[in-house]
Amino acid sequence: MTFTTSRSPRKESTLRSLSLLLVRVLLRRAQQGAHYRGTLWNLIQQVSRIRTATVTERQEGAGRLRVYEQVKECNPELTRLGRAVGALPS
Repeated sequence: MTFTTSRSPRKESTLRSLSLLLVRVLLRRAQQGAHYRGTLWNLIQQVSRIRTATVTERQEGAGRLRVYEQVKECNPELTRLGRAVGALPS
């Protein structure tokens, strides 16, 4: 059984190459910034456990909204790893 997609083979290979490049960059950042020694699959699983929320606050009167990102749930051990790969706000 074969499956067809609406994308051309050139687009598929480009997306795969970009995905691989992105994942390698994240792994390199984790290894250098947080001294991570696990596998790529474990890195993805650990980073996916970090929960963040975007908070919007309205000031008194007219004005711009204040928007910032806040960590909802994060194991303290994952904080350094999350900052190294850019998954947490600095």
